[in-house]
Amino acid sequence: MTIFELRDLIAESLKELGICLVKASFEGRDNSKRLQVLIEKMDGSSVSIDECVVVSRRLAAAFSGIEFADRFSLEVSSAGIDRPLVKRADYDRFLGESVVVSLSRAVGDKKKLYAVLKSATDDGIELLVDGSGVMIGWDNIKSCRLDAKIRIQGKV
Repeated sequence: MTIFELRDLIAESLKELGICLVKASFEGRDNSKRLQVLIEKMDGSSVSIDECVVVSRRLAAAFSGIEFADRFSLEVSSAGIDRPLVKRADYDRFLGESVVVSLSRAVGDKKKLYAVLKSATDDGIELLVDGSGVMIGWDNIKSCRLDAKIRIQGKV
């Protein structure tokens, strides 16, 4: 089973709970490998610890017939205040928000940008960095998250 098939299985398992998959990824190596599943409610709000427990049990049952399921531990948590932006729809949803973008290739001398997300296009994203517009291609985005520091301070 590929990670894409696994994500589909997870997403399908969560639908009737009113919860959606934000991100699923394998973390760690070999014997300490874990499947990290980040979730939120369908309306975009955070999930509770109790909801994470329900999802964890639901996924454990869904994985019971999969031959490699015993090779990783399962970790289910809320996407959180520093929610990752994974799909194009995530970028569209969070326009105007402060983000932290890790880059594959440096822009100027920086591989990590703290910016405001201005737009998302077929070519990439436009950021406002220190008052200047910067275009970043999709192929140069290693990861993108909402900036928790700014969100906590309530400046956005």
